[in-house]
Amino acid sequence: MEYNSLGRTGLNVSRVGFGGGGIGQVWGATTRDEAVRAVHRALDLGINYFDVAPAYGDGKAEEALGIALEGRSEDVIIGTKVRVPADDLANTTANVQRSMETSLKLLKRDSVDILHVHNVFTEKRVETRNTLSADDVLGPVLDAYRAVQQAGKTRFIGLSAMDHHV
Repeated sequence: MEYNSLGRTGLNVSRVGFGGGGIGQVWGATTRDEAVRAVHRALDLGINYFDVAPAYGDGKAEEALGIALEGRSEDVIIGTKVRVPADDLANTTANVQRSMETSLKLLKRDSVDILHVHNVFTEKRVETRNTLSADDVLGPVLDAYRAVQQAGKTRFIGLSAMDHHV
C-alpha cells in the first residue's frame, strides 16, 4: 500500500481509504460478521484510513468499526462526522458535543483523528434541509468543533461537503 501525507497534519494515510457506508448498511443489509471481515481485510491490505459517520446506518458504521478494531494493534486513522442541524444553530455546541460523545462510544475510542462537518454548505444560506452558509460554518460551527478539539476529542477538523462556488 502506498501512503501520502495528509496536508500539514503529519498523518500518513493510505492512498485507498475505507468508506464506512457499506458497513453502515447504507446500500443494503450487511451482517456484523461481514462488516468485521471487511475491516480486517482492509487492515491486512494496509489501509489505515477509515471514514464513518453517524448518518451511515444511524450509527451502525461507527459501531461496526469499533467492534472490528477491538484487539487490533494497527495504527489507524479514523475520521467521523457531525451533521449540524441548520434549524438549531443556537445549540450548535451542545449538538456537536452530544453527537461526538455518541460516536466515540460506538467507536470504542477516546478520540478520533479527524472530525468533519457533514453538511452541505453554500456561500449564502438557502432553505434546504441541513444546508449551512459559509458564515454558519466559519462562525458557530467552527467554534463548536474547536471546543471538541480543545477537549481532546479530535485532533483535526475537516469539511466533507460544500458547494463548488464556496
